[in-house]
Amino acid sequence: SEGLIDAFKGQIETSIIKDYRGIPVLSSYKLLKIPGIQWALMAEIDVEEAYAPVRELAWQVFYSGLLLIGVMFFITLALTSLFLKPIRSLIEGSRQVSEGNHQVQIIVKTQDELGHLANTFNQMVKSIQEKEVLIQKEHDEKIQEIKLSEKKAFEASHAKSLFLSNM
Repeated sequence: SEGLIDAFKGQIETSIIKDYRGIPVLSSYKLLKIPGIQWALMAEIDVEEAYAPVRELAWQVFYSGLLLIGVMFFITLALTSLFLKPIRSLIEGSRQVSEGNHQVQIIVKTQDELGHLANTFNQMVKSIQEKEVLIQKEHDEKIQEIKLSEKKAFEASHAKSLFLSNM
């Protein structure tokens, strides 16, 4: 074989060659230097057999990677949902406030930044409610003042009419 010929030429090598069957093999060879004897040491294994553990490992790494990607995908979905739920709640609350519903309260379940934001939102809504009450109270007072002024104006007009009719 090619390996033996190269070994007797004094070459030391490991390479892939075709064996006597015409099948690729991983071949290592070396000429043994023993005085008076000319021997070569040669070892061969079919390439398919030699690389089978490597291929097996590659497939295991591939499937493990797919499994890891799948697990990470579902963990990411769960975490995304966990983080987006309070944000969606705040968006819905803001929409309701913009439509005039000032009785909205966001349920706070966390003490992180989103919980702080929800608490601030609730304080803002409470402040709006308090200001609405003050505005309504001032409005009612102004209406009472206007009604009182109208009554006084009517009474003054009536008194003037009586005065002028008695003249």
